[in-house]
Order: sequence, then C-alpha cells, then structure tokens
Amino acid sequence: MKTAVVILNWNGEKHLKRFLAPLLHSIKGYDAEVTIADNNSIDGSVRYVENCFEGRVPVLCFPKNYGFAEGYNRALATLQAKYYLLLNSDVLVEGDWLYALEEWMDLHEDCAACGPKILSYQERDRFEYAGAAGGLIDDYGYTFCRGRILQYTEKDEGQYELSAGGRNWRAGASVMSPAAPSGTSAAAPSPRTPPGNSNSTTATTCSRCGKTKPAHGLCCTCMRPFLNWWIWKPAE
Repeated sequence: MKTAVVILNWNGEKHLKRFLAPLLHSIKGYDAEVTIADNNSIDGSVRYVENCFEGRVPVLCFPKNYGFAEGYNRALATLQAKYYLLLNSDVLVEGDWLYALEEWMDLHEDCAACGPKILSYQERDRFEYAGAAGGLIDDYGYTFCRGRILQYTEKDEGQYELSAGGRNWRAGASVMSPAAPSGTSAAAPSPRTPPGNSNSTTATTCSRCGKTKPAHGLCCTCMRPFLNWWIWKPAE
C-alpha cells in the first residue's frame, strides 16, 4: 500500500457521518486505504463505521483513550505503507488532494512531512485558523502561521502556492509523512540548542541591556515591549 490514511477518532460520530464518505470517494483509484483508530469512543462511532461501510474501513479499537500522539503511534505501528497521512475526522477533502501530497513526497525524498493548505469550512475562501498554510518557528521558539496572524486569517488568493516547502511545521489536521526506513527507530530528541551555542545553558549577556542571561538575543525584560508590539489588531 502506498498511502495509509489514518483518522484518530474519539466520539466523533457526527463528523464521520459528514466527512468519511467524501473521503472514501476521493481516494478511489489510489493505492490507499482509510483506517479509523478509535480512542474508546462511547457515542456509536465504531458501530456507525462498521454498519455503514461494510468492512471497507478497518477500525482499530483501543481499550482506553490514549490521546493524540500515543493514539496515532499505536495505530501506525499496526500498518504498513510508504506514506502515512494523519487526518482529522472533521476535514472535507476536495479535488486531487491526495495526488498533490503523494507527488510532492515522491519528488522530495528528503522531506520529513508535508501537508495541504487548510481552508475554513465556514468561509471557503479564507484560511482555517489552526493550520492555514503551515508556518515558521523563530530562534526564540515563537511560531508564525502563514495565512494567519493571531486570530485574524487571510483570504486565500494563491499567495502561498508558489512558495511550497521550507516550512518548519505543518498542522496535525492533515499531514503526510514517509515510513521510517526498515531497521531504523526514532531517536530520543536532544535538547534544543540555540543557533551559535554549543551548550544551551551557557550564560551570555543581553544584546540590549547587557544583563547576564541564558542563550542568546534579548533578556525577558527587554523582549517584553517587542512582544506587546507584535500582539496587534489590524485597522478596521
């Protein structure tokens, strides 16, 4: 199987009733399969899938709610595919969405993950708040979303379609990742080391006031005015 589409579900029957059938229709002709990983739902989700899709959608039933990360990890451990696509149960897919993701991964073997633009279900011409068009992470660990500034979202006018790649993060609502090479395992993440420092705990001085502080850049006192300036509201 080329792509395993996995939906982690917990009491999401109403979303499955609305979005699962269009998803299955969209992957016809692809070497792909949709699997529901259920985190011990009590709302009839499992019964709905088993009764309405007659074995076309495998369901993994967990004995308890393992949460987002462990739930997906347990599900992926049971599947074999070239690519894994994690998809929220409340996402409506349209057009050749899967083809675009598979093509990107096929052409970029060094890519760790990719994802589509995510638009609002209520306002189809605007980016969705949580995912938008992916984003960046600065040296201080602050995340910036392409297509959104705080609670204000942009209208999708194709402004990010010519700048694919290079994002530091993708939204978990829809993200594709390749399977780990055979015989390898994920290493434990090392502590984050700021650029230019071999030891993240090394004391240095604030570049603005000269006070001793860890890492690099500005101390918290000097950084605060800039943070207050960044939390802004566009003119009406």
